[in-house]
Amino acid sequence: MLATARRFAQRYGLALKIAAIVLLAAAGLAALHGLLAEVRPHQVIVAFRALGAGQIAASVLLTAASYFMLTLYDVLALRIIGRPLPYRTAALASLASYTLSHNFGFALLTGGSARYRVYRSAGLDAGEIVRVIATASITFWMGVVAMAAVALVAHPMALDLGIFTLSPFAQRCAGATIIAAGLVVARRLRSPVGVNFDGR
Repeated sequence: MLATARRFAQRYGLALKIAAIVLLAAAGLAALHGLLAEVRPHQVIVAFRALGAGQIAASVLLTAASYFMLTLYDVLALRIIGRPLPYRTAALASLASYTLSHNFGFALLTGGSARYRVYRSAGLDAGEIVRVIATASITFWMGVVAMAAVALVAHPMALDLGIFTLSPFAQRCAGATIIAAGLVVARRLRSPVGVNFDGR
């Protein structure tokens, strides 16, 4: 059975990849169509013209800075698994992965496939690529939790969770606890990790 499946994959591998890409693109376009069903082009134009040049420039710079920071997840992950690669390789894998996963969803399939393609070409084996993806994902969500904790401490407000309401005091306590726990874990796991941008 496995041998038959392997032969089928080898024979029709390219066709299967193309079909998967087409299906993902169709799903993404269908989702985008649904999201934009009530948006009219003239509304977008009016909103865009209402923005000042400084706001547009700031948005472009902040977007670029955001994607630059995302590349560091891959740089860090590669360092952690002991297989550092030139920054340009990590950046390509990261940008391709996050661009696809953020726009089409199915992050493990879309973003994971992009990372696999780039890192496989760079000499990493499948196990190492899985470790990079897992490490990058874990550090990403650690960042999300950390930012949520800071928000709970800095800007608490009554939070209705359906069955009960979380008071601002309880939110501050929860946020402070998360931050303290994160600092303890970071201190225990602390080890210097350098980031080299010259590719050596």
